[in-house]
Amino acid sequence: NRHPMPAEILAKIQPLNRPVTPPFSDAVFEYIAKKVKPLKERNIDLLFSGRTQYGNPPTPSYPTRHRQHLERKWNTLPGRKIFKSYDDYEGTVKRGRKVEVYKYPYEYVDALMDTKVIVSPWGWSPWCIRDIEAMACGCVVVKPECSNLLIYPDIYDPHRQLLVWCDILYEKLNSQLFYIYKSLDEMQDRAD
Repeated sequence: NRHPMPAEILAKIQPLNRPVTPPFSDAVFEYIAKKVKPLKERNIDLLFSGRTQYGNPPTPSYPTRHRQHLERKWNTLPGRKIFKSYDDYEGTVKRGRKVEVYKYPYEYVDALMDTKVIVSPWGWSPWCIRDIEAMACGCVVVKPECSNLLIYPDIYDPHRQLLVWCDILYEKLNSQLFYIYKSLDEMQDRAD
């Protein structure tokens, strides 16, 4: 029921841009629904899966700096952890053979469904496709605060308590992770 927008507003509207990785298909969501398991049964405590450099050759950018800061801090974080690029997945083995069609996203999804906590640095904006992928796989998502961002579904609404907010430089991330690992029953509600 909105009135027509003025031309100067219409001129500012940008077309939607796709994430670099393709969104999950319905088949992937059906796969997840069959295999998802509780946090206490997962083997990986902490996972980062994404890019830490953008451009070819790599060019300085905010996402690159923010993600490389996390990478430098990675070895100081507690728990069994994996730090991978999306390109590091080798392919899923099916009936003893590597099947490339399952490389992405199935091997990635399998890693998510075996992980308790995902750290999700900001992307080109505060939101990141990783947030939705991790939530779909039942992970706890830890992210630098971005509650002023509105998307649908509104996973960043601080009143819904879907994510665990951390500071932008991850300075208190260790203690937050220890708390999450100790409180998996409480965190299971967020993951669900």
